[in-house]
Amino acid sequence: DPALANDPEMVKRFNAEARAVNIIKHPNIIKIYDFGQLPDGRHYFTMEYLEGMELGELIKKRAPLSVKDTLRIARQICEGLDAAHGVGVIHRDLKPDNIYVNETDGKYIVKVLDFGIAKLLGGGEKIKSKHTTSMGMVMGTPLYMAPEQAAGSINEIGACSDIYSLGIIIFKMLSDTFPVNAKTPRELLYKQVAEPPLKLADVT
Repeated sequence: DPALANDPEMVKRFNAEARAVNIIKHPNIIKIYDFGQLPDGRHYFTMEYLEGMELGELIKKRAPLSVKDTLRIARQICEGLDAAHGVGVIHRDLKPDNIYVNETDGKYIVKVLDFGIAKLLGGGEKIKSKHTTSMGMVMGTPLYMAPEQAAGSINEIGACSDIYSLGIIIFKMLSDTFPVNAKTPRELLYKQVAEPPLKLADVT
């Protein structure tokens, strides 16, 4: 998209994903083989071909999922996140639409995608953009946000933020609903910060 290619922040996000993924290198994280810029100014990356569907689509078709299937999928997400966190990469926008699931003969292969607003903690290369440095900026998807993200507390976002988002994903897989609900995004962000989430036992 030429408009996106001319947006400096979108270009930064695009390149941030490629750098973050190349740092992680794990079977449950999407592989990006190459990235760069074409002579006409367009940016690109070459990634592995994925079969299957987004976890969000799987949830729409089959939720509530069985505990067995939920654990099979969640375990691989955990393994991918553990690898990312192990090298200091925080996803910050973990949600079913950023997770790809291929089911074959009752077995699952899970890939975590879209590290475009990832934050790299610690020394070494930094993934820098407004997405990672602006205090008070809310980045991510409200339904799956940890309270510190909803509050815009950038310095408090860490591995636990991703784990919180994963907990919401598991809640959604098992119940086909959310632990925090609201009528508007503003109300949802408030509730993420100020109100305790529902318990799974309350909705199943």
